[in-house]
Amino acid sequence: QRITSMVLALRRKVNIKVRQPLQKIMIPAVDADQQKHIEAVRQLILTEVNVKELSFVEGQGILVKKVNAMGVRRHPYLRRQLIHLL
Repeated sequence: QRITSMVLALRRKVNIKVRQPLQKIMIPAVDADQQKHIEAVRQLILTEVNVKELSFVEGQGILVKKVNAMGVRRHPYLRRQLIHLL
């Protein structure tokens, strides 16, 4: 449920309708157990958000890069939080 909600929210944010299929979504999985749970509902997620392929991201480096790309420099509070995490 959370995955589909987040994907649909991201689609709304960048103004991509659900009718338009996406090639791939990449989901960060914390551990093998979480990945197994997502795999159990894989087909449901793919049909709900109209995506052809689902893959898993390993590691946390990609998440930090995505946060930086969203403009953390413009938000002092987010910048402080990110510095505390690193």
